[in-house]
Amino acid sequence: MSVEEKNYLHPFIRYLKSRLESLLSLVQLEEEGRVIEPDSFVLKNLSDWSFEKYNNIFDSLGSPSGYCNLRCKFCYEAGNPLPFEKTCLSVQEAATRINYYRRDVQKGLPLFTTRLYKEPFTNKELLPILRMVRAADREVEIQLTTNGSYFNTDILEQLAEMVPINLCISLNSSDPEGRRKIMGDRNSENSIKMIEKFKSYDLPFVGTIVAWPDIEKSEMIETIRYLDQNLARAIRITLPGYTRYFSKDMLFNSQAAWDKVLSEVLPLRNEIKTPILVLPSLYHAQALVPEVAGVIRESPAEQAGLQFGDLIKSINGEDVFTRVAAGKLLVQYHNNPRLQITFERNGQLLGAELIEKGTKESRYPYRPIGYPLSQAYPFGIVLIDDFDPAWLQDLLKRIADTKAKHVLLMTSAIMEPLVAALFESIPELEHLLGDTNLYLWVPEHRFWGGNIILGDLYTCSDYLQAIYDFQQKQGIKPDLIVLPNSFSPNKNNDLLGISYSSIELVTGIPVILADNTTITI
Repeated sequence: MSVEEKNYLHPFIRYLKSRLESLLSLVQLEEEGRVIEPDSFVLKNLSDWSFEKYNNIFDSLGSPSGYCNLRCKFCYEAGNPLPFEKTCLSVQEAATRINYYRRDVQKGLPLFTTRLYKEPFTNKELLPILRMVRAADREVEIQLTTNGSYFNTDILEQLAEMVPINLCISLNSSDPEGRRKIMGDRNSENSIKMIEKFKSYDLPFVGTIVAWPDIEKSEMIETIRYLDQNLARAIRITLPGYTRYFSKDMLFNSQAAWDKVLSEVLPLRNEIKTPILVLPSLYHAQALVPEVAGVIRESPAEQAGLQFGDLIKSINGEDVFTRVAAGKLLVQYHNNPRLQITFERNGQLLGAELIEKGTKESRYPYRPIGYPLSQAYPFGIVLIDDFDPAWLQDLLKRIADTKAKHVLLMTSAIMEPLVAALFESIPELEHLLGDTNLYLWVPEHRFWGGNIILGDLYTCSDYLQAIYDFQQKQGIKPDLIVLPNSFSPNKNNDLLGISYSSIELVTGIPVILADNTTITI
């Protein structure tokens, strides 16, 4: 089996394939005396294979398309050496996946192929597939990320018939020439102009900008203001990065480029109404602090007077000390018609009542007609994702069960100072460790190179080299390796399809995956 096949197939299917190949090396299949040379196999009883966890029926379909019609300068996939399948989801496959999705346990058929999430509207059958999803589930919120180049009034009309639909639109520049240069969109005027149509169709959207160094400050600010004027739910600014496969030359210094973007963008949060989120957020946001990152227009939070920068102190009488705790309480109460909240602003303690009104009128962009109450932005309060201290506490209990004395916890450049600060601020964590030594270690991104710093891009070879580097520097051989499961994008395998168990085989050191939540914004 080639490397390409390894990446296309789900790990369980790879296992079945390898076992069948081993068996066929020992036996020969025949039918009525004729030799049969099998070249494929099919799964029986598909209901037995609905074991993969998905948030909803739409997610169980996987990527609608592995194609993109534009050539963005900043495309993270440019030069990607990994093999991926360039196909589109068919109506037949979608129907099968919908048919075998089990809503009661949120499980469906596994994704057997590696199809990247590229431009969904390159799939000519996308709209019929969306209608099938809507017919099967009237409430599921369909999430589509698009560059917006395919939009016209006909498509918007059809999408409006299938609400609730949430769109994430990669605009990048509101200047037609600027968008052409950075995205290769020859129809950029129309792509930009269509942004002004979404309100009339009651289709909420989030606008995104990749802050590539080629985009001038004035152009980025104008794009942010354009999205704000056209009532985006939120504006996401992605800090740029590249791999050695993208460019062998150093294109820019990450810290300098990121700090420059932050200095240009963050001041706008006090000027415009639309929440501005800069990703990765923990590069600049203070960890744990329950600060309001923004409020959605027409939401109970906006109408009650909450603002960016307010510090949440209590929710319905329950004291709040961390952003994670605030987020959990808001989700817990998101169906309540009223919410009592206290918050601190400029050193003054204030209180407000957040009231959910009826659904007969559109409250665009917060809650258009036909949309459920949002769990992503309960009551219209935007909080960035954060590190949950409870995860570390649970991890330390698992470590204690192993009786390991020297534990090597792999982390990323962004998370390492946050985890270290937790041990300094929460004495109970040190107590849980007892006489166990916990070492935080940031592996080098040797496979991807460039200026990549995200943890979910580490490979097994990166971890193996990190273990060697740790032993050389510390003079200690760890007796337990801990990998955050959010760094595992492919069922206990890295992006190359190599199982993390290979680390144990090579080093003889046990490896455990820590069950933590992925931080996205």
